[in-house]
Amino acid sequence: MVDCLLKFFYSKFKEEGGFVAIGDDRPNGFVKSNGRRSWGVQRAHILVETKPGFAKKAERGISQLPTKGIISVKSLLGPYDIMVVAEKKNLEELGELIAEVQKVEGVDRTTTCLSVRMI
Repeated sequence: MVDCLLKFFYSKFKEEGGFVAIGDDRPNGFVKSNGRRSWGVQRAHILVETKPGFAKKAERGISQLPTKGIISVKSLLGPYDIMVVAEKKNLEELGELIAEVQKVEGVDRTTTCLSVRMI
């Protein structure tokens, strides 16, 4: 199931003019296009909790996903076991990528944080 946060952002930004895949690197994360707000590439940090004893297997499974858009997969210490950094051209595709991560054996739950500004 796609995180509720993604659904909220998707509906909000769609109301404000939709999405344009332009790969913009501006610090504020969006550009004006025809007077409407349009977002470039969507970057997310997907924090993954795994079932006990499945962290390495889930990490391997995520890193071997055929889905394009995964930039990095990192092991963590703390409340989350894995962090996946991913980019897609819009939130709908990002939601599909998250759904693929959630299907990997050993993944218990995910929390997704969207990047809104790069400094």
